[in-house]
Formats: sequence, C-alpha cells, structure tokens
Amino acid sequence: MNPTASPDSLRRLPLVHDLPSTAPFFGIGRTLAYELAQAGEFPCPIRRYGRLYRVRTADILDTLGLDRPAWAAWHTARLQRLPPVVDLPSAAKLFTIGRTLAYDLVRTDEFPCPVRRYGRLYRVRTIDLLDALGLNAATETPPPSQNRRQPAPPTEIRPPDRLPPGRARR
Repeated sequence: MNPTASPDSLRRLPLVHDLPSTAPFFGIGRTLAYELAQAGEFPCPIRRYGRLYRVRTADILDTLGLDRPAWAAWHTARLQRLPPVVDLPSAAKLFTIGRTLAYDLVRTDEFPCPVRRYGRLYRVRTIDLLDALGLNAATETPPPSQNRRQPAPPTEIRPPDRLPPGRARR
C-alpha cells in the first residue's frame, strides 16, 4: 500500500487504522512497526486495546503535517447524523474493535471514551465518540446560550372583565 495525500484520498481514510496499515504512511514495514510500537517509539501516538494496536487517523495527519481540518470536517459531518447516544457495539466499530473486546474494555474501564451503563445496557454519547476520535465537535456547534430559545417574559393572567353571552356568573 502506497498511500497518497490527495484531498479525496484523505477523505476516504477510516477513522482508526491498525498498525500494519499505518506503517506505509511512514515508509516502514509491518515488523518494524510492531517493534517500534512495543518500544514506545512509533512516529505517532498509538492506543492499545487488549492485544490490538490502533492509530487514529487524526494523529497520522498531524504527524505528517497533512490537511486534518478538511478530513475532520467531512467525518464530523458524517458522524453528526448518528443519534445522540449509541450502543457499545456501534461505538466499538468506529474504533475497529470487536464486540467482545469492547465489553472487556468497559469492564476494566479502558474503553477509549466514557461509557454509561443503564441496567444491562451500555451507551456511549456521540459527543464523547467524536472527542475520542480526534474530531472535536465542540468547535462545530454554537455555544448553548445561542442554541436555546429564550423563554417568553411572564404575562399577567387576569380574569375576564365580562363573560361571553349565555354564561351566567355563579
């Protein structure tokens, strides 16, 4: 794989890469990539989930000095279509983590973003997903004070001066 850096090819990059698919970006092979990762000397930040090594595309683009804002804007717009809260297996797919490993990481409190538990259900907020993937959604949305409607000023409620025709006062 010889990755190119055209704007269209950058847009198609997944959110998270495994180590063998990240190595060609830096011109190194698979074996050397694992050796550098184990020594903590890989050229960009690596996250380890169980036995898996994962690298965020945002970190690759930052390390290489490529156009991260365009990539982030495209993926943020795509992920904004998600509901406000997603289930754990759906969140794990974004990190290219399997379902079983995701539940194991939650039990050991090592999942890449905060997870909320409601009875037997595990849920992840989309905002937390965007932050963990390097797509800060806070810069895309207006502040809460501008986003909310202002309440109407209280009005005084007075009894009617006259009753409608045909109604008698009791």
